[in-house]
Amino acid sequence: MYTSEEGKYKGTIYDDFDDDEKDSSSGDSEPKKNHKIIIVIILVLVLLGLIGFLIYINRDTKPKEDNLTIDALSANIELEVGKTHQIKYTASKSHKNITFFTSNSDVATVTSSGLVKGVKEGSADITLSYSFNGKMNEKTIPVTIKQGATDNFTISNKSITLAVGKTQQIKYTESSEYTNISFASSDPTVATVTDNGTVTGVKDGNCKITVSYTFDGIKKTKTVSVKVTENKPQPTSLTLNVNPTGGSNSKSFSNKDVTVNVTTSGATGTAKITYKINCFVYMDQSTCEKKSFNDSGSFKVTNNGTTTIDFTVKDNKKTITKQVVIYIDKTAPTCSLSVDANGKVTAKTKDSLAGAATGTFLAPTKQNGDSLSLSASSTSTVKVEYEAKDKAGNTATCSKSFKATCTSGKCTWS
Repeated sequence: MYTSEEGKYKGTIYDDFDDDEKDSSSGDSEPKKNHKIIIVIILVLVLLGLIGFLIYINRDTKPKEDNLTIDALSANIELEVGKTHQIKYTASKSHKNITFFTSNSDVATVTSSGLVKGVKEGSADITLSYSFNGKMNEKTIPVTIKQGATDNFTISNKSITLAVGKTQQIKYTESSEYTNISFASSDPTVATVTDNGTVTGVKDGNCKITVSYTFDGIKKTKTVSVKVTENKPQPTSLTLNVNPTGGSNSKSFSNKDVTVNVTTSGATGTAKITYKINCFVYMDQSTCEKKSFNDSGSFKVTNNGTTTIDFTVKDNKKTITKQVVIYIDKTAPTCSLSVDANGKVTAKTKDSLAGAATGTFLAPTKQNGDSLSLSASSTSTVKVEYEAKDKAGNTATCSKSFKATCTSGKCTWS
């Protein structure tokens, strides 16, 4: 039926195809078949990979069960006051917004990352809060806080004052209970501190020394306040104190030897005290006896009469002078008695050093003063006694008898 057509297209592409078939009978047609098979295999593998990828990205990645677990050591916590515990747990990527809360911060605190710290004895609950597949969940961890060992670490000199260049040792409790003891200055330009707690003043100012130590596994600190003062020259406030004070305008007599006590205060350096006794300006000063001592001393005045003492005290910056007059009267006063015709008795006293003395009538009646009136109704004799006392306290007693001669009721005394 197609003979004519076949003949018609003789020598066209079909002829070439027939030639290929003819060639296929030879060994050259085998590589072309293998090439087509490899291409088909590659296309199949690509298709399978694409299908697998689509399945992977569309899979349900969310775990269906909540698998957050708390480590066994964190499931029930027991702590001592001041110590800490890190809560350990296992979670997946599906667990989000994880945080921690305490039911009683007075007993135990907890950070947002789960670090628990004991505050005081008692019980509390730590809540671990989180979201899982969009839902909020929580787990509760019981916490018991117990009182640990008592910390008796003390510092006896919590406040230190020292001059520039001077040192002072911080005194603290030394015991094997306390380890890792160290010292640090808040301002080394004011005061430095060594590893053993020796503080040295550097310049005028204030700072703090922090004392760190470890007790029962807990690191603790205490502070020492430090004040450093510069060695500035201080103005002298030298004073001389003499007892008794004496003084030319204050005649205070004594009836016995006087011990003069001399002290100084406020001196810069040593105060040298020099004194001269009864060495007046009109005298040859080279012949005056001078005595001296440092800072303080005493000596005794025994001379009866007036003793003038001139003091000179000198320190590194100042010289001051002072005069003291000592009055000693060891001599008793004298007294005498007289009477006039009317019976008036007069007492006269004399004291050469202390001045006028005062007295008291002792008999026939006791009466202060220097006069006494006698009376009689008949001829008789009356003995009068009188005691004189000077300003130094010396006393003398005198007595005398007086006679009353009476006629017709009138008496005359002699």
